[in-house]
Amino acid sequence: MLVEYPKVFLNKLKNSSLYNNLLNNYFNIALVVSILFVTIYNIYFIVLFTLIFYPLLKEKKILAYISVGIFFLIGLNLVVRSKISVSLSNTEVVNDVIKYDTYQKIIIKKKTKKIILYDSNMATIKPGYKISFDYKESSALGERVEGGFDYNKYLLNNNYLNKTYSITSIDVIKKGFNHNTIKYYLLEYINKYYKNDSASFIKGLVLGDTSDFSDEFKLSIKDNGIMHLFAISGLHIGLIILVLNKILAKLKAKNKIIAILLTIYLIITAFSPSVLRAVLMYFIALINKTKRLRLSSIDILSITLLILLIIYPYYMYNSGFILSFLISSFIILISKIIDDKKNITKTIIITVMSNILVLPITVNMNNEFNILAPATSVLFIYLVSFVYLPLSFITLFLPFIARISDTLFQIFIKLSTFLSDYFSINIICKEISKPLFALYYLSIFILLAIFKNRNIKIIYKKVVLGVLIGQIVFTFCNTTLKNEVHFLDLDEGDATLILTKECRALIDTGTGKNSEVLNLLKRKGIKHLDYLVITHPHLDHYGEAKDIIKRMNVKKVIVNGYDDYNYGINSIKLFQGDSFTCGDIRFDVLSPGASYNDENDNGLVLYSKIGGLGMLFLADVSKRVEDNIIKYDLDIDLIKIAHHGSNTSTSKKLISKYLPKYAVIEAGRSNKYNFPSYNTISLLEGYNIKIYRTDLDYSIIYKFKKGKGYFVKMNDN
Repeated sequence: MLVEYPKVFLNKLKNSSLYNNLLNNYFNIALVVSILFVTIYNIYFIVLFTLIFYPLLKEKKILAYISVGIFFLIGLNLVVRSKISVSLSNTEVVNDVIKYDTYQKIIIKKKTKKIILYDSNMATIKPGYKISFDYKESSALGERVEGGFDYNKYLLNNNYLNKTYSITSIDVIKKGFNHNTIKYYLLEYINKYYKNDSASFIKGLVLGDTSDFSDEFKLSIKDNGIMHLFAISGLHIGLIILVLNKILAKLKAKNKIIAILLTIYLIITAFSPSVLRAVLMYFIALINKTKRLRLSSIDILSITLLILLIIYPYYMYNSGFILSFLISSFIILISKIIDDKKNITKTIIITVMSNILVLPITVNMNNEFNILAPATSVLFIYLVSFVYLPLSFITLFLPFIARISDTLFQIFIKLSTFLSDYFSINIICKEISKPLFALYYLSIFILLAIFKNRNIKIIYKKVVLGVLIGQIVFTFCNTTLKNEVHFLDLDEGDATLILTKECRALIDTGTGKNSEVLNLLKRKGIKHLDYLVITHPHLDHYGEAKDIIKRMNVKKVIVNGYDDYNYGINSIKLFQGDSFTCGDIRFDVLSPGASYNDENDNGLVLYSKIGGLGMLFLADVSKRVEDNIIKYDLDIDLIKIAHHGSNTSTSKKLISKYLPKYAVIEAGRSNKYNFPSYNTISLLEGYNIKIYRTDLDYSIIYKFKKGKGYFVKMNDN
């Protein structure tokens, strides 16, 4: 009797009115829940939510009530998780270890939260180990460059404790084992037995780990629109299932074996959201088939989304998770319409339309897109699906073919780089505002309604589609700049960005770590620079110059008269007494004159009147150069302090002569020299000068209009 009860219950459930109402409607529920959450963070989505929710409430109230109920259930889980308090002790069990070139991240899991420990000593620590350690605690950094990476927000959105912990000493108390140990040893195996491109491709395509890819190759796959091919997804799971079905075709326990192997793969990939989605969809599809639940493909996808969000609501902050579901939903919904097309035609349609669907998300992630990417990505989809993904798995199990596969992987890299360099038209777009973001998806919703209307001729539908999408994309990428001077808080070095309606000038670039300057330019929609000024050829001042020159239309590069470094473009050498004009801003060169036989002291010293303030840019010159500058009669309101506030610069003669109101010190985050010096700060404070420091204030922005302005510190936001 007890054995029969589940079958009886299932049959009653399948015959119930609620069950039948839910069939083919799970997508509506998932859509309402998703847009409700989006509306919380972008109120402009309220229009789209109303257009979707009101008809559902009017026609099928029960579905509307279920949608709201699930929304509150997910929200409650999120609130409860966020309120859970945890603290770090000096003895913990390691959940996972992620290695980089110069440091490793040790992940600790306590209750429902995770904690990241940074270990620069690269101690031999493995998942499952119990460790004893001492550490330094600091606050997680927020947004330090306008629109840039917010580490504090990243930690909160991914359920980490929002503190930074740096290990000073560490010891292993007890060795252990957990689910992440398998992946750890697999990575060690790959690093030991594979070299060069084979190792990086196996990690990338089998494990979704792209950390070994070169910066140039990463940039090329981004340009070609194929980053998703290296994020383990349904493509990988589909291939695994296809191969296993062929191999195990004659076995009765085929489905059970496949389920076990997929679970193992899920563990190896550390429960990656996209893999978890694909595997869970397979399990639900299997149950659907065996139990005859009559669920459609879109039902299965929607149920998967809801289950994952209920269990772990932080997935809603994961861009890969969102993109994966958006594209998967679109593919399922459009498949019936294009079912009669050839495979290549299907692939092209899906690729182009998927790119249009996720355009605002990808623009806000990368601030540029390659309009030829749909064409190149079709080629790479076939190459990865039929050649490189199978090759990666085969090479993993047959290491003796690594030499052959290494050659094929090199061909892939060269092809990707070639197409990125010679077959791409990159459009730079500014950060998309919340109203425009909502308008884009509202427009798509309206377009879908138009396309469903059979009374409207297809030609008119196509015209409306082209005009509407084109107009919105033009709005995305149309740039109107405000008058601003950005003194940037970089990992290391100097960079100052000057923007007006007539002038786009950049003085120095920092080291180029994380491409922070280039990313800022793209976020602001800047497609060209009138001037790139490199004060002197030290890495912390020119490190990102070549990348900026490659990715931007840089009209002129200015260097000091003694700088012979090759920046990849013809540069203009300037000396003391020279000047140049950018729009309505004139820059006067105060130094160098005669050579000091020192790269710092030969640096360009510039004076300019910007936004009603006389500004002096001192590069890295020392006091002897500063003391030569005081011969000029200048009205100086602001000094960009020389050499990051070093003790070798900022002379008393200079400060007492000009008595500036403001001093800006670009100290750099990775500040191993403890800039700025105590003496520099004391001198400036002695003259009652307002000091702005990037190590304390983050980036400083001077905003001005009609000769008047004010300062904004990024750590105030």
